[in-house]
Amino acid sequence: MTNADRLQRWNQLYDRTPERWRFQVAVWALVAVGAVNMLLTIAVGFPFALLLGLAILAMAAVRVPYALGWLRTEGDAAGGGDRARMEIEAPSWMIRVNRWYDGLDETQRPLVLLAALAIPGAINMLLTFAGGFPFGLLFLLAVLALVVIRAPYTAGWYKEPQSSAGDPALGVEPAAPRIGDESAQNSFGATPRAAEGAAAAAEPPAQQQRSAKARPNGGAAAAATPANTQN
Repeated sequence: MTNADRLQRWNQLYDRTPERWRFQVAVWALVAVGAVNMLLTIAVGFPFALLLGLAILAMAAVRVPYALGWLRTEGDAAGGGDRARMEIEAPSWMIRVNRWYDGLDETQRPLVLLAALAIPGAINMLLTFAGGFPFGLLFLLAVLALVVIRAPYTAGWYKEPQSSAGDPALGVEPAAPRIGDESAQNSFGATPRAAEGAAAAAEPPAQQQRSAKARPNGGAAAAATPANTQN
């Protein structure tokens, strides 16, 4: 039986309890733990409310994943029943951080962990010396953040983010290829006779006369040109 199966069973037992008794069960369980903690504190100097705090954390660890929908049940064909598994919808940046850490070399990973713990510890020490800030508080928060980010990933509890291929804002629309500029389009769209006339106008006068004689009806076109000019 996995830890997810145990959490699923405990939450199902709590859900099967009548609603009028659920609050009583939680409260009286904490009262019993607090009484034991007080007796230990009076007898041997045990830290006050330590067991009570641990009991509250244990209840939260059992109930919160179930209430947030992180426990998913799937069919088990081999065992003939349903098996529970953890599936946490974590932010995308947490998955990227873990993948970046996995891509580091073996010699770089201890340095990253040392920096992630030493920097908050140094800041905490400076604040403690300067203004009486609680000693080790930032360091413990940094350790807690590392555990929250890394432990579910190594256990395989993070749900893989869905592909955003259908999102038009993230898609890149390819631009239509440009065949040519406007002048090239005009030259391709021009008629053969207009293109021939443009090419003839660009030739020198002597070459224009030779080309006109070489073309069919060139002499008639050349003879008609003065008359048209005079008119």
